[in-house]
Amino acid sequence: MHSTLLDELNQNGYIVIESFLNPDEVNELYSAGRELCMDAPQENRKIFSTVNQKDAHSKETYFLDSGDKVRFFFEEGAVGENGELLVDPMIALNKVGHSLHIHHSIFNKMTFSNRVKEVCWQLNFNKPAVCQSMYIYKNPGIGGEVISHQDSWFLHTEPNSVIGFWFALEDCTLQNGCLQAIKGSHKSGVHRRYMRNPDKEANQLLIYDRPAPIYSQSSFTPLIVNKGTCIIIHGNVVHKSEQNQSQKSRHAYTFHVIETENVKYSEDNWLQPIENTPFPVLFERKNESVAL
Repeated sequence: MHSTLLDELNQNGYIVIESFLNPDEVNELYSAGRELCMDAPQENRKIFSTVNQKDAHSKETYFLDSGDKVRFFFEEGAVGENGELLVDPMIALNKVGHSLHIHHSIFNKMTFSNRVKEVCWQLNFNKPAVCQSMYIYKNPGIGGEVISHQDSWFLHTEPNSVIGFWFALEDCTLQNGCLQAIKGSHKSGVHRRYMRNPDKEANQLLIYDRPAPIYSQSSFTPLIVNKGTCIIIHGNVVHKSEQNQSQKSRHAYTFHVIETENVKYSEDNWLQPIENTPFPVLFERKNESVAL
């Protein structure tokens, strides 16, 4: 690691670190992701889409309760009207989340590795904690679009502190829906919030506090990377991924880190720590005499 990680994040809003994972680590995470396909529920399958919001209430409850669990979210084109699978189980899932970093030994090992701690150290975190994790499949043909967003919409802190770690477990191309980001967009503040509905009588449990911003397609830089690459994403940088139009999947493992020292985690975020169980901390700087 070099001392310019923080400069790069501050300038661009993201950092691309090639060969962060070695081939064995990539294979181990990828194999674990494929094994999760076999663990997916056989009934009451929940679809995850950032575009369509049908059957909101039961999906939102399943989603809201997933912070400390491993839960399975299916692609929109993978499940029929009666909950039947329309595709091979190995390509049916959109993602699995949001507590793989706690409940799955392979994802736990990578999330709490010294390399991850070192990045957080270089980025001047004092007491970073991991608040959520996801395995994302982006399956061929049905791997859905993820709309333009900032991670701070979903994981808001005062002051803002969230960063994402995003590991490519397969090569990422324009055709299979690589990440795309607007360089420097993190300097423009938080554009909207996705939050728990303050109206407890409402059927909608989760709401946006304002309409979706419109971003120019020409502003996005495609992050075409090889498997093993880690992309660090500033919480305020605008990013997205298009639908997978190729015959190849685009598996990724991702998790989010927040600062917990002198930072307030918003009580209206969809994700809340379970009572008496704070988000697990990577390190405390004041307790370390040297960098990790």
